[in-house]
Amino acid sequence: MLDYSPDDRRTTLVPNREDLKKFRVLVNGEPVEAPRLLQHGDRVLVGLHHYFLFVDPHINPEEHCDYEVAMKEANKEQMAMVSQDEGFETRMKEMEAKIKREQEAKEKELQDA
Repeated sequence: MLDYSPDDRRTTLVPNREDLKKFRVLVNGEPVEAPRLLQHGDRVLVGLHHYFLFVDPHINPEEHCDYEVAMKEANKEQMAMVSQDEGFETRMKEMEAKIKREQEAKEKELQDA
């Protein structure tokens, strides 16, 4: 929920009270667990895919955020886990090779039919 105070033009993001993990909200990549005052340019992620850029039109109504940067910010924990997993790259290459073999087998099957 957003709580806007027109007197001082302040907006506070109030997280849900049910389940913070199930109904995840991040601001600038950090989980929101208590009411948080939003600042111009804050990136708000609701759930897994709904990004919002908090813009104060009195500061800069043309403000924007790069989606790729926002995704990296939101997934920084997963990215850190991947970078620490020494076997991750090997497993990914094995999976890619397996998919390629399966695709080639399907193409050959279609050509032979």
